[in-house]
Amino acid sequence: METEKILGMLGLARRAGKAILGLDNIKKFKGQAIIIVLASDSSDRTKRKINEMEKHVIDIGRTKLELGHLLGVGEVSAVAVTDINFAAKIKELEKL
Repeated sequence: METEKILGMLGLARRAGKAILGLDNIKKFKGQAIIIVLASDSSDRTKRKINEMEKHVIDIGRTKLELGHLLGVGEVSAVAVTDINFAAKIKELEKL
């Protein structure tokens, strides 16, 4: 998995307005989510709620603080990508 490149794509998606941050926002707009990236230290409850959405989920091995720092917020346990092109590239990078 090309973790650093995936993180870069998440940053681009965020700046393009194509990312939803946090479980509550993802639940609110779950119909728009194509792929969800989870922080490694997300709670079991968060992981269960995300998995219930039946979306493609990736655990990138970064903490909530690391993921949040990358996206310009404090901590974030999950990020949903809403753009098909960003999601496709992230899925491609996941396979490498």
